[in-house]
Amino acid sequence: MSRELNNLLDLAEQSYIRMEAELLITACVHDGDLAPFNDLLQELVMAGPTSLFVLRDMYQIIRTLKSQLGQEGQVVRQDLKQALLDFGIRLPDELIMRDPGSWWRNQELTREVQAAAKGMDQSSAVLVNEICVDAANKVSKLARRLVLVNELERAVQDWISGLIYEHAHDYDALYFRERGLPEQ
Repeated sequence: MSRELNNLLDLAEQSYIRMEAELLITACVHDGDLAPFNDLLQELVMAGPTSLFVLRDMYQIIRTLKSQLGQEGQVVRQDLKQALLDFGIRLPDELIMRDPGSWWRNQELTREVQAAAKGMDQSSAVLVNEICVDAANKVSKLARRLVLVNELERAVQDWISGLIYEHAHDYDALYFRERGLPEQ
C-alpha cells in the first residue's frame, strides 16, 4: 500500500473516531451517564501517546459543546428578559447579566419579579410566574449538562497531561540510552 493511501486511511480512521466520540459525548451529556465516555477514555489512555490526537479532538468537541451550552444560557437570559419586559418588568442589568444558574440560588430574581408582579392583574401575574418557572427549568437543565461537560473536560485534560508527561519521559529515557548516559 502506498504511503499516501496509508495517510488517507489514517485520516479517515481519525475522522470516524472523532465522529463516534462526538456522538458518544453528546449522548452521555444528554443521558447524564458518563460511564460510556469513561470507558472510551480508558481505552484511549491504554493505547498510549498515539491517542493524543484523538484526545485533543475530543477536547475540542467538549469545548464546542461547552460553548454551545453557554450560548443556550444566553438565549434563555435574553428570552426571559424580553418576556418580562413585555409585562413591563425591567430587571436590573447587573442581575440579568449574572450567571443564569445564580438567579434562583440566591432568590434575587424571584424577589424582583414577585415585587413587580404585585401591581399586575391575577392572570398576568400567573403568566409571569409561569415564564419564570419555565426559565428556571431550562437553566436547571443547562446547569446539569454543564456540570457533566466540565467533568468530561477535566478528565480529558488530565489524561492528555498524563500522556504528554509519559511520552516526554519515554523520549528522555530513549535519548539517554542512545547516548550511553545514565537516566536522570
